[in-house]
Amino acid sequence: MAITLPQARATSDDSALNAADAANHGGGTLATIISALAFIFSGLSYYESALKAADLEIHVPPVLQYGRDGGGDSDVFALPITIANGGSNTGTVLAFELGVERLKPSTETPNTKLFYSAFSGEHQ
Repeated sequence: MAITLPQARATSDDSALNAADAANHGGGTLATIISALAFIFSGLSYYESALKAADLEIHVPPVLQYGRDGGGDSDVFALPITIANGGSNTGTVLAFELGVERLKPSTETPNTKLFYSAFSGEHQ
């Protein structure tokens, strides 16, 4: 019986060491924190590259051209407009409207006149 007790003790020590090795080689809290940060950064990257909506910015320079049409009954404005998209998805501009206001209000005529975009490019 004296021989079996040390052998039983050695077996219990080996199992305790194996349990401690399994706990330490599992990664622990540092690996969990690193994995969580990587998951968060990949989610942010996916949002920025695929899910973010279009963010259209319109830049209008201080230069514009005004003229009358060939018949003289239509006003023509030429505005160079730049549109930039800051989002990840595409955006579409379907129409432009230009609102012109009087500097001095008048009671005889409307104070604001709206113009629509009939075409883009050079005026014929």
